[in-house]
Amino acid sequence: MMVNINSINNIAQTDKYQILINPLRNRVFVQIKGLWIKAESVPTYLSDWDLALEKLKPGFTAVIDLRNMILSPASIKEIHRQVQQKMASKGVRKIAELTPGNLFQTKDQKKNSNEIPVRRKFADIKEAERWLDQM
Repeated sequence: MMVNINSINNIAQTDKYQILINPLRNRVFVQIKGLWIKAESVPTYLSDWDLALEKLKPGFTAVIDLRNMILSPASIKEIHRQVQQKMASKGVRKIAELTPGNLFQTKDQKKNSNEIPVRRKFADIKEAERWLDQM
């Protein structure tokens, strides 16, 4: 993931994911890598998210890079659902998802109140960050 390294804190980096935060921009950057077959392959993922969220303020934004992710089984989808709940509880304002190609670009997607308020898919991180920077 290409991120401006000024004021970036590396929370976690494994062969399955990386979590970075920029406290000055109140933003988390996450890159999901490869195939997660079972929860045991990412034993600290949820606790790493807790560490990242502790350093962010309500109203934070997120860039989630899914370009190198391989679709995972239902048990792993539950882990991602838990992360979404944690983000919503902390007060995430917007999420930009990086997906392969512009095939997956969509309009803003509003979720129900216990999930993420606004999410949009992008192929380019610069475009994603411009959107996140808009109020």
